[in-house]
Amino acid sequence: MTEDDLKKRLRRLGLTTPSFLVRTIARRLTNGETPYSIWHSEAAPASKKTVEKIARKLKDGELNFILDLTAELDVIEDVLRERSMAFPPLIPRLSNAGPESPIYRRLKELEPLLPKIDWNIGELESYGFDTADGLEILKSRDALISESSDLWTMLELHRYVSLHYRVAFQRQECARATGAPDMVIERASSLFAKGMIDDDHRLMDGAYAIFRYQTWRGEEYRRAYLDAQTNTRSVHEANFFRELEETAHIQCWYEPKESDVEEG
Repeated sequence: MTEDDLKKRLRRLGLTTPSFLVRTIARRLTNGETPYSIWHSEAAPASKKTVEKIARKLKDGELNFILDLTAELDVIEDVLRERSMAFPPLIPRLSNAGPESPIYRRLKELEPLLPKIDWNIGELESYGFDTADGLEILKSRDALISESSDLWTMLELHRYVSLHYRVAFQRQECARATGAPDMVIERASSLFAKGMIDDDHRLMDGAYAIFRYQTWRGEEYRRAYLDAQTNTRSVHEANFFRELEETAHIQCWYEPKESDVEEG
């Protein structure tokens, strides 16, 4: 379905809100959030009236089309999906035979889309993690896997997805002469995970663009990134992208690798 088709279909439902915002709000509602928690937040994506209207349409089944999953997410490069001799996807089992929770349903949808990771310390060290950080990542992941995911909160789901992208982004950046510092990778992976869980492709794209613009290298790079982000959103979305801007402004002492320095 094209963007024009989405707009027409949303207009027939009385919704003039951009389709990406409708999708994000609808996804957050199906993930278990309440309308109040969405419109009352500091970075509310829409007004109370709009959020409650979307909630009603979603309950009536009129917005199911906006949540159709696609197997491909264009904002994720192939290296994040395909590389690595990975173990098969592992979804923690439910602890009982009751109805699936919204968090568990979302986990089942996301698991096949997550980057393939070899969860062992040797692999993590080969990506540039020091031993202490690598072991902490493994412990965090294994602690989540040991729990019954029907008891997970949104915090556990976010941590699970974020850990995958922290490793995938580190794997990507360690191969680059001008790779990102750890702090940028950790923050960007957290934002990317939030966007993925909420079906917010613009937030995912904004988080990944931090690596494309290499904002940690200095003001020229950060300014270009922020200009590009500003040009792709309206004034009403300023709060929506605040965390992206804060991540891009992380002040890191940048030292190029030897291969990035011209021989004199």
